Amino acid sequence: MNGPIIEIGGAQRELKYGVLAIRAIEREAGRSVFELLSASMSIDLGVTVVWGGLLHSLPKLTPEMVARWLDDADYTAVVGEAMGAFAASVVRTLKIEPQEEPEEEGKN
Repeated sequence: MNGPIIEIGGAQRELKYGVLAIRAIEREAGRSVFELLSASMSIDLGVTVVWGGLLHSLPKLTPEMVARWLDDADYTAVVGEAMGAFAASVVRTLKIEPQEEPEEEGKN
């Protein structure tokens, strides 16, 4: 499982969201993945999701270190990439089936 590469902390780093990362993100945020994926985006959530994705290669990394790195990064691009990878991993790991959109009446 290869994750996306982001530019952060003066280096290119791979994001990985396995079970350990998902668990760490839930614990740090104090919410389940279902709550996180339906939550409004916040700075704290963005930092937490990036942090979780980097733990595989930097196990001593802290959310505070990631927040400092994000000061010098393209925050929107990095967090957007991380959130997309995190959501895809949760769907794959938990085998969540996409919900079908209900058909509107009158459409054929």
